[in-house]
Amino acid sequence: MNDKSLYRQTNRRHGKFPSRARIPGAEREPEVPAGFAVRHGGPRPGVYARPANQPPLWLCGPLTLLAHTRDDDGGRWGRLLVWRDREGCEHQWAMPAELTCGDGLEIARVLTRGGLLVASGRAARAQLCAYLMVGGGQRLVRCTSRTGWRGATFVLPDQVIGPPQGETVFLQSDDEDPSARRPAAGTLPGWRAAIALPAQDNSRLVFVLSLAFAAPLADAAQESGGFHLVGPSSCGKSTALAVAASVWGTPAEFIAPWRSTLNGLEGICARRCDLLLVLDELAQIDPLEAGEAAYLIANGQGKLRAHREGGLRQALRWRVLLLSAGEISLAEHMRAAGKACRAGQDIRLLDIAADAGTRHGLFDVLQGEADGAALSRRLREAALQHYGVAGRAYLARLVKERDAIDAEQRRHRDAFVAAHAPSGASGQALRAAARFALWGFAG
Repeated sequence: MNDKSLYRQTNRRHGKFPSRARIPGAEREPEVPAGFAVRHGGPRPGVYARPANQPPLWLCGPLTLLAHTRDDDGGRWGRLLVWRDREGCEHQWAMPAELTCGDGLEIARVLTRGGLLVASGRAARAQLCAYLMVGGGQRLVRCTSRTGWRGATFVLPDQVIGPPQGETVFLQSDDEDPSARRPAAGTLPGWRAAIALPAQDNSRLVFVLSLAFAAPLADAAQESGGFHLVGPSSCGKSTALAVAASVWGTPAEFIAPWRSTLNGLEGICARRCDLLLVLDELAQIDPLEAGEAAYLIANGQGKLRAHREGGLRQALRWRVLLLSAGEISLAEHMRAAGKACRAGQDIRLLDIAADAGTRHGLFDVLQGEADGAALSRRLREAALQHYGVAGRAYLARLVKERDAIDAEQRRHRDAFVAAHAPSGASGQALRAAARFALWGFAG
């Protein structure tokens, strides 16, 4: 387990820990286990071990064990830790409990990265592991290892959106999402003015924005898959990806490259469960693996792997809507390696021409700009200033009206498929039509 993948930071805020208000009884400090003490004042505040007949041993700065965590199956137990760095900014980490069985070095690295002062000695780290192993009181919260829907709640890398009732949920993942470092910026009115408004009358921009909003609407009956923007270099494909990514996060970190191993793609898919998965430059993935990657993303499950002890690890699972871009199609890329693209692979990544056919590349209209390059530059700059706010506002509405919206979406899908899929169409054609219906409904 890579220690760099374990740390999660909340929004940088001052004041009381907002997470405490959502955990029953969390307004009270948890009981400190026997043999330890926590000092909040004095010359050196923090957690201390109190060995018998020995002076207290300082372990780290003030660290609150807010609750015990576990998943829906009663496994993957952990501890919900909360602390403040030297700037007064709060941090939280759903720490896997299994880390306390080691030498404490990974725990110390994660806490130190989050701005907490931690003792460097081996004896102090061993005592810190003991403190974390037995602390936490009786409070229990649920953790999930992936983003997306969990009942009536939607889990994002940096926050959980859901009704005030119900059990508290936290993300406890072995894989850090870089987009969680800067989850949102700007304002919703700013995003509407700078990105949504210029997208009007531009078919490809309307398409990618609608696709971004469609991702959380997919139900359990719909398989993962997506669309691939195909077109020459400099026609605006990267701008389209940036516009779509701005719904959920900063394009600089939300967009991932196709250039990855299949194992790496599994982690990316799990981080985007029930969200839009944006992959750029299809030609960068090995053509021998391109078809298998399309299957992997659409099938929604990673490979089964063994623990070091010999048992099977829990396979990663996801449901994503993919937006891809490249100068060539999946079929063309596979042919370069002498492989034929099967219909099942092709249907999982439907080609869309990136060029609108108006001599402006991606754009139908230039929205007052001199050329497509100027509009592209304007949109990319706007996407770096306003991002993440639209998706969060959208989810706040979805969690309140999900049942009604889901029912309406299914009616729309059935009507769309009946109207546009020919009589006797194959299952592959019906799946493609259902994906277009989902996109259209979201838009």
